[in-house]
Amino acid sequence: MIIFLSRMEHGLLAGVSLGTSFDAVKASLGRPTSEKRDELTYGGIKFGHSLMQDSRPIVWYMTVSNRDAVTARGIAVGDTLKKVMDIYGRPENTCSSLSANWIKDFLY
Repeated sequence: MIIFLSRMEHGLLAGVSLGTSFDAVKASLGRPTSEKRDELTYGGIKFGHSLMQDSRPIVWYMTVSNRDAVTARGIAVGDTLKKVMDIYGRPENTCSSLSANWIKDFLY
């Protein structure tokens, strides 16, 4: 799974960027396969909102759980870390936890 955590270079996923209103996402992509108060799902793509951050639902994070979408540079779920680093370069910061590895704006 790739999770987009903050505004990135070319930070579009399925034509949606962070900060886009949920209404604009639905206008662009149509009816979601699942809709919750804080999340819109389109197949393997989820657009989420932290209700504590803003009273109006805007895209606060995006997740991809399958190959339904790729980054602007062609990275998709299942690609190797080597491919990610070949395309995006070595990270300035990394952090690991028991359940996840962080590189720049990615959680994998």
